[in-house]
Amino acid sequence: RTESVGESWARLRLVEAGSPRPEVQISLCDERGIEVYRLDMGMVEEKIGIEYDGVAHHLRSPEQRAHDDARRKDIYARWGWRTVATTAEDVLGNRPVLEGTVMELMGISFELQRCPWG
Repeated sequence: RTESVGESWARLRLVEAGSPRPEVQISLCDERGIEVYRLDMGMVEEKIGIEYDGVAHHLRSPEQRAHDDARRKDIYARWGWRTVATTAEDVLGNRPVLEGTVMELMGISFELQRCPWG
């Protein structure tokens, strides 16, 4: 149910690190039940959202980045969700930035053990 390859890889990295499996496509609705935002994935109970920011829709211009920052601030203000933004560099790189950030927010320590894919 993820909407991009980057989201799938981000989710896989979290699971490999020992995180609970994130829920995907989390709808945030207003008081009338109308969807205002949708998070790529997250930990519902802990209210931790994870957003994969791809170049095409999020990183191409300063205006896109400013829009995403404002959106994440609004999500926190209205629903109390802390949102972690991740990029291809985080997901495809060797540093466990995504895993460390999410699991720290959850209060979980982790020991990175990569599966040999291939």
